[in-house]
Amino acid sequence: MAARLEPDAPPVVTKPRWQPKPEVEKVCPVCGKTFVTTYSSKKYCSKECRDREMSKRLSEKQKRARRERHE
Repeated sequence: MAARLEPDAPPVVTKPRWQPKPEVEKVCPVCGKTFVTTYSSKKYCSKECRDREMSKRLSEKQKRARRERHE
């Protein structure tokens, strides 16, 4: 037997249907390649470009630390 809703019961609230995220076209700051993503925080077109940038940042940080030690 199906459950009956009371006349004074609040309306049933349903979740909105899932909507896909909009695609955004971006340019990779490392290689300059254009790529499409659905993530707003994504900066690099590939793992290789991301790793190359992180490696560059790390080496710059190490160089700066070396200079400060020798001053």
